[in-house]
Amino acid sequence: MDYSFKIINSSAGSGKTFKLAIEYISKLFSKKNDEHFKSMLALTFTNKASAEMKYRILLYLNDLKHKRDKIVLQEILKTTSLNESAIQKRSSNILEKILYNYSNFNVITIDSFTNNIIRTVNRESENKDDFIVEFDNQIYIDQAVEELISEINEDNELKELLVEFAKYKITINKSWDITYDLTNFGLFIDKESNRYQVEYFKKKNLKFFFQIRKKILSINSKKTKDIYDLVNNTLDLINQNDLNDNDFRGGYFTKYLKKLISQADFKINESTEKSLKGESNLYNKTLEKNKVDIIEKIRPTLLNNYLKIKTSIIEIDKITSTLSFLPSLSLISRIEDKIDKIQNENNIRLISKFNSQLNSLIKLNEAPYIYEKLGSIFVDFFIDEFQDTSELQWENLIPLISNSIHSESHDGSKGSLLIVGDPKQSIYRWRGGEFNQFLHLIHNRKNPFHFKRILDDKEDINYRSCREIVDFNSEFFTFLSNKLDLGIYNSDDLNFRQKSNKKETGYVSIDISDSESFFSKIENQILDLLSRGYSPSEIVILVRKNKHAKELIDKINTSEFDFISSDILQINNSDKVQFIISIFKLSLFGNDYAERKKVINYLYNQNYFEKSYDSLNQCFFSNLSKIKINDFFLKIS
Repeated sequence: MDYSFKIINSSAGSGKTFKLAIEYISKLFSKKNDEHFKSMLALTFTNKASAEMKYRILLYLNDLKHKRDKIVLQEILKTTSLNESAIQKRSSNILEKILYNYSNFNVITIDSFTNNIIRTVNRESENKDDFIVEFDNQIYIDQAVEELISEINEDNELKELLVEFAKYKITINKSWDITYDLTNFGLFIDKESNRYQVEYFKKKNLKFFFQIRKKILSINSKKTKDIYDLVNNTLDLINQNDLNDNDFRGGYFTKYLKKLISQADFKINESTEKSLKGESNLYNKTLEKNKVDIIEKIRPTLLNNYLKIKTSIIEIDKITSTLSFLPSLSLISRIEDKIDKIQNENNIRLISKFNSQLNSLIKLNEAPYIYEKLGSIFVDFFIDEFQDTSELQWENLIPLISNSIHSESHDGSKGSLLIVGDPKQSIYRWRGGEFNQFLHLIHNRKNPFHFKRILDDKEDINYRSCREIVDFNSEFFTFLSNKLDLGIYNSDDLNFRQKSNKKETGYVSIDISDSESFFSKIENQILDLLSRGYSPSEIVILVRKNKHAKELIDKINTSEFDFISSDILQINNSDKVQFIISIFKLSLFGNDYAERKKVINYLYNQNYFEKSYDSLNQCFFSNLSKIKINDFFLKIS
């Protein structure tokens, strides 16, 4: 049981939670103190996972106390030097201690842990620690952008930048409204994975971005001229050789060249490239031989000119993307300042900022000092679903873990770290989850500690799924890994193969359908399953987003069965309930921008207003968001 750093790498259905709970209990039994759980920290990724792990630990301790589970007992006997009688007694004592000191039973999410640290440090520094944690960042980003735009007449530099941006959008046939671009960019700022770029550009002033824009426009002009020159040279070459449009199949080649000049429609034409390369016909089969000979003679020059045109078009596309991104990029610092101001005014903290805040605290202070402020000195650490841990979260945890496992406690023992996960199940990359750091630890490429890691990578057995399903996954992903370029990864890295422990048979079918036929196929399949004796409770439909579930329910109108979803069962998801709550909040806190917008959105969706949403939104931002609450209610009524 003794280890400083251990990794358990196992796939779906292989009993990761069971292993983690057994490791936790074994670590408890390895210590003489029945209250050692107070010095143990288990971090999960979701509240549901932390609740499940707590339940498992308490369940297994209770089973050991009453000698009910032989499998758990055998696992504990393997990992400790205790006999059955001692295990039973220790289980009873530890279970009682945990239940009487439940607040010190530290099985929590990483976000909760970070939240606790920030609150504690704020309390110590006499800042507010009673802030509200806000999960929905979008509405505050919207508000920050609107406040920034409202200052356009007070800041000439800002005005020039935004006006130029609006003009540029018109030239590329986009709406002049820049609000969408800025709010969308606010989400880019908010992503942890973009933090280095954000920090770099935050330090730059508007003058820097104006200079960049000037250089980019100059490059764009040069590339545009290059295209015009190449097109004219190519057309001149065709004319000099007494060729015309009809000499090329369908006249497509020369039409494409002329369109580049007349409409400045800079697009790559793949069919033109194929014909110039000889992969398809460049000219008609009935063309006179002397003209065929001329075209074949100049074909290399035509192809070379086209490839140069293509390169310039690609570079112009990059320039266009950069130009559309540049105004938002130049306002990073101002948008962030507005978001900070909104947080302070409303006494909220956006959860997406927690990890970066803690990282800043660690860089400013000694890590042990910060973590001691929690009131607990943790010795043993357990991290579940490590593949979903972000780089910043891991950076924040390393000093805490390192301090514990490299130093001795009062009883002479050192701390430990157990990591559990599966790189193939990394589903939170949109939140910064980085499975590469798990692969690096598994293969000993990067180890932030001075201890060698122990790797538990035994035969991967799936105890959850039927044999056909397990075999299908193994074959399917092994097949894909051989067909696709996985870059720095290989099949050994991702360990695609599993064995099933179940005797029951299963069934896998893949059907790619268009959106219209999809719903009828699902309905027919459900009816077929019901006719074969399956009960509705045995049928589950998984979709990617909640809106897809609602669409599915709306489309399948059969009375043969009813649907139940987590959304349907939650009263707080009702639009009407949300509307009433917003009204209550506005009655208490009249200046709450977010709640006012929710009220407007609800009334609009109920066809309460005759105005378009855009004009209503504009009216709201310019007037309704600033008037007193009583006047607000009068205005919307």
